[in-house]
Amino acid sequence: MRIYRSGHYSGSLFDPPKPTPPDPKKGQNKPKTYPITRSRANLFTARAINLFERREHKVKSCILTYPALYDADPYPDWNRFKANLEKNYGLNSYVSALEITKNFQYHFHLLLDMPYLKASKMNDIWLKASKRSDGAKNAIRDFRNVRSDLAVIKYVSNYLTKKESKDHDLRKFTESRKTFGNEYVELDRQQWDKWQKRGALSSISHFTTDYTVGGRLYMNEFVRTLFTKS
Repeated sequence: MRIYRSGHYSGSLFDPPKPTPPDPKKGQNKPKTYPITRSRANLFTARAINLFERREHKVKSCILTYPALYDADPYPDWNRFKANLEKNYGLNSYVSALEITKNFQYHFHLLLDMPYLKASKMNDIWLKASKRSDGAKNAIRDFRNVRSDLAVIKYVSNYLTKKESKDHDLRKFTESRKTFGNEYVELDRQQWDKWQKRGALSSISHFTTDYTVGGRLYMNEFVRTLFTKS
């Protein structure tokens, strides 16, 4: 049984694992896709929580946008933007999520642990990284401080509940290595039985994108205790 930092779990100690059906296309050259699986969404949420708890500065959220009908190459643009922040502006860690809107526009949703920087300066850095010449003043939107761990969970949930976030085939998430580690705890049957007797079974759930549930689970004493000890 795997318990994630958000309080969600995967696996079961009570049901035998289901056999994986053979893939008739195995070995063929298939285009790689990046679906939002339950485990990947749980990892992303856990690393966002790690970013906030390990922060060296005030955590900021923002959205990197493109204009309509812009022929964007999102990941090279994001990599240039990130590298500039790391080299010149003290970016310590980050998590990012790529969305494609209903109008087929790319957006990057970011959480950044970095020193203070004016929104206008961030906007200029993004325009340069994305090789835009339109001089837009609002290429970066919703640039604000994130004030609590529950606000982090809310921000992540807002992305994960969008249908467009799931539909595109590009890589959905990137996280800096500083957010890695301690994302989950593995419990054996004996440990799980002990916590079940204390009422923990009713306190966690499979992956859900509901903010209220996610926040309540994350603050649950059972989950907090597991990760304090790990």
